[in-house]
Amino acid sequence: MREVTPLFGVRVEKWLGDGLMLVGVDSEPLVGAALAIEQRHCRAGRLELRGGIASGAVILLEGDDYVGRAVNLASRLCDIAGPGQLLAATADLDLPEWVVATEQDPVVVKGMATRWPSWP
Repeated sequence: MREVTPLFGVRVEKWLGDGLMLVGVDSEPLVGAALAIEQRHCRAGRLELRGGIASGAVILLEGDDYVGRAVNLASRLCDIAGPGQLLAATADLDLPEWVVATEQDPVVVKGMATRWPSWP
């Protein structure tokens, strides 16, 4: 993770036991970093990764933790993602040209009133 993230201009914000939170200013490099990490891990790791991506306004709390709807949504999407799956709330998410996304049926995300990814 530490080798890949600088290549995309994103960073590891925090380690979460068996997971991590990536942050970036733009969604395109963040998606690229997440997929590059997954590809690299596939070659060396034993477990399939899963992830969730969301964008939106966040608050940097006391200089060391991000909070907000986007953070909660990304975490919950990660929770419901299957092995080897990266779920993204796509309302305003830019993807790199080389990424092939498949449309999914909307899912109910715990604690969120709207089905994702089908919101206006």
